[in-house]
Amino acid sequence: MKKVYTISLLFLLTTPMLQAQHYSHMKSKSFVGIGLGLPYGGIGLKFTYNPINMLSVFGGLGYNLGNVGSNAGIELEIPSQEQSSAYFTAMYGYNGATRGGGHFLSGKNYYGVSFGGGIKINSKRVPGKFVNIGLLIPLRSEEFESINNRLDQKAWPMLITVGLNFMASEP
Repeated sequence: MKKVYTISLLFLLTTPMLQAQHYSHMKSKSFVGIGLGLPYGGIGLKFTYNPINMLSVFGGLGYNLGNVGSNAGIELEIPSQEQSSAYFTAMYGYNGATRGGGHFLSGKNYYGVSFGGGIKINSKRVPGKFVNIGLLIPLRSEEFESINNRLDQKAWPMLITVGLNFMASEP
């Protein structure tokens, strides 16, 4: 009976540690995500690779309702033993767009640096699957601001990003 108690105690003590080791921040893991926002190029895909623990590099490609949008950047995750963890991000790429004369790729993209942060919520059921939710502050070009003022439009000073990501590499 003492053996059963010991094994049960070991199981209860190690289970939280096993659940806290999420693939989303582990070295040499890669991910593909689908989502909305600058990291996904508008409405599109995000490709992520973790060269070291807690650091990701990514590229996104998508459609921003005016043209093809793209971004590349980094995410620095804050260590956490919980199911979710916070991260900081910085990227370069499109962070403003104007729509053109109505056909599919008639708009113009404006490029610059964007930074922000968010939360990664790791799946309890599927290893390597997580949801990204974040807020970004784009540092927009003077040209973009000038055109927006001329068109009497207001660009949002803060942008939201949401995506569903899946592990592309072996666990």
